[in-house]
Amino acid sequence: MIVSRLWYAEAEARLYSAVQFDSLHKHYEGLIAAVTVRKHHIRRVAWSHIGGETAVPELLDILLDYRPDEHEAEMTGQPPTLPVVFPLGPNRPALTHLSYHGNNPSWQFFDSVLFSLMSLVSLDLLFYQTARAKGAEGYHMDMGRILATFPHLKHLGITGWIARYVPPTTTLSEDYRGSIHAMSQEESGEQCRLESFTFYPGLMGKNGRDASLFFRRLGNLKKIFVLPHMSNFGVPELGRPWNLDFCPKLESIEARGSLALWIFDLPIVPYYKMFHLTSLAGEPSPQDIEGMSDVQVQEMTKKRQIQRLQDQEVGELLEGKGADPFFPQLQSLILGQDHCLSAQDLISLGVQARFLTDLEIQVSSDYNVYWEMYDLDAAGFHPTAANYSLIDKMKQLRIRRQFTSRDLMLFLQVCSSLVRFSMTKHSILFEDLLVDNNDKAVIQPWACEGTLESLTIGFDLLANQPKDHALVWSHLGRFKKLRSLSFPHTLPPSKKGRSGLVPCPVYGVESLLTGRGGRGMSATLEEIGCLSSWWKVNNRREMVLWFAESFPKLRVLGLEYHQEYVRGAKQSRYTGFLKDKEVMSCSISRIFFKS
Repeated sequence: MIVSRLWYAEAEARLYSAVQFDSLHKHYEGLIAAVTVRKHHIRRVAWSHIGGETAVPELLDILLDYRPDEHEAEMTGQPPTLPVVFPLGPNRPALTHLSYHGNNPSWQFFDSVLFSLMSLVSLDLLFYQTARAKGAEGYHMDMGRILATFPHLKHLGITGWIARYVPPTTTLSEDYRGSIHAMSQEESGEQCRLESFTFYPGLMGKNGRDASLFFRRLGNLKKIFVLPHMSNFGVPELGRPWNLDFCPKLESIEARGSLALWIFDLPIVPYYKMFHLTSLAGEPSPQDIEGMSDVQVQEMTKKRQIQRLQDQEVGELLEGKGADPFFPQLQSLILGQDHCLSAQDLISLGVQARFLTDLEIQVSSDYNVYWEMYDLDAAGFHPTAANYSLIDKMKQLRIRRQFTSRDLMLFLQVCSSLVRFSMTKHSILFEDLLVDNNDKAVIQPWACEGTLESLTIGFDLLANQPKDHALVWSHLGRFKKLRSLSFPHTLPPSKKGRSGLVPCPVYGVESLLTGRGGRGMSATLEEIGCLSSWWKVNNRREMVLWFAESFPKLRVLGLEYHQEYVRGAKQSRYTGFLKDKEVMSCSISRIFFKS
């Protein structure tokens, strides 16, 4: 009995230290009743509530150990001018982690509950839009008050498309506003402990300039995670986006949604230097302009000037000049759809990011406003009718541009710290892989050949040039630590006569085994996520067995087919070899198809 009592006390404390509530679950009410008498054990709460107001008394009882009587509940049911301060009960939990996902329309009431939990280390809030809350202005997030109320907070997540950032000077009364302003100490610049921040672009909306006060206090921030936007969030303002340069300790940036993010500070070329620089490009020769109109000559001259300036800028960036890093400690950068990582930032990353080990890039943004952003504030400029033409001319010199296949190659040739690299929806042109070497095709070595463990990338080659494919396979064979390899399909149907790497002997796939030491990656390769041109392979059974024999550690093999080949009558012809007894018993445990 003694052992049983000791075990029960220990087990109960551990069992109820982390509790998850879900209002749609059939055991929701029973769990509420069980937790009510054990609330002092709680340290972590994940609360998912659909239904709104009924959650308020439950929150009060469990999180604050407080139950308002009928008269108080009637009074507090009305939206208060100032947050209500509830007396805290003796059995309230010393809560450290709170995650709340719900659609509570009485947000001011919930606000009072939230800001009574001053011991929080981690806070995640997700607010849903519902029919009841439709048309509401949204949940106003006073960032300064959050930082002032939770001095121990290390993780903050605010998502959901009814959450809205508001400056601390616009939501509350004068007396309360003054006290919060003093508490937040925004003017003194005291840094908070926050290390991780999750949000989506619509949170800040058009308040980017006001939000800079919030970001100025995030000097200890190490990770940001930007979710895909859930609604239109307006046109971004000119200037440095998000003011994240106030966070020099950032180690990880993951942006799955649209985010105007700059990695380096590129200086503005003064207007008085513009004529000197553009004159270096020279005029077109008479042979070039023969038969052209004056307009065409002017257009050619402008293109040459821009190309000359871009080449000069790339040369400076490769030498490490003219770009100051906002995040010198950056280790991981993951950019999803509609990012706007520029060519200048990419090249500077390769040269200066000493700790960058993880880089994942998807589709770049075509949203012109992102590419027209310019750091005018640093020079004291603001767009007006009077100086618009001057600003427009300045943009021609230092405007950020989308990176090309050539820029990507320059990055890989200088970035020596990469361990994982993923580039989807982009292809590297075979022509950009090559360097001039007395008319002999030579691929420039990548600086990360000795460190890379995971590679996802597409190649764009002529389908009828097996020697070109063999050269690329041989280049990949130099990666001595590679464990995961994937060649996703990235070529549009319009590129007839072009293909990705073809994995068969005629195209030189054996070169994967002739890298450093004559073994290539045979001792390390564990996974091939996708072979994009597998549908061109004729000896499919023999090639799978070759991969199994050549790479003893290979356990996963992804084969890509066009959809028409793996469905209907053709399916057996292209996939039937998988039922072969020798294939089924080979060392590769999972073989799958991607269409």
